[in-house]
Amino acid sequence: MNKILPNYPSHVWNSFFEQSIGFDKLLRNIEHSHSAIVNNHGYPPYNIIKNGDASYKILLALAGFKADDIHVSLSDNILTIKGADDSQDVENYIVKGIASRKFEKTFSLNEYAVVENVSLKNGILDITINIVLPEEKQPQIFKVEE
Repeated sequence: MNKILPNYPSHVWNSFFEQSIGFDKLLRNIEHSHSAIVNNHGYPPYNIIKNGDASYKILLALAGFKADDIHVSLSDNILTIKGADDSQDVENYIVKGIASRKFEKTFSLNEYAVVENVSLKNGILDITINIVLPEEKQPQIFKVEE
């Protein structure tokens, strides 16, 4: 991984890459995240809401899309949302300000993230994500004996 990510001093990244062992997955996620930002061009607009210590919502504005036009998948901790308006509406638009073009949006998720719900209502795609730590990863409390 000799790629230098923009907006960071190159000596910082080069030192990090040279001295890091076992962080391959993290570095791939950083690189993927940067390329996703560059390639997504801001469409469709979205919000990310933190509902608690381990609960999140991603809201995407998808006016004009139907549920059948949207594909949501999770693979290797990458949440991918794709949309394509397949309708062949031949309208005589005077102004077409509502975009319904093909898109792909990706988000890197925590390794313990679970997608709980995906719904489309009133043009908003709502994805609920919870972080569920396995029991062996949860904090342990020990009794101090005298």
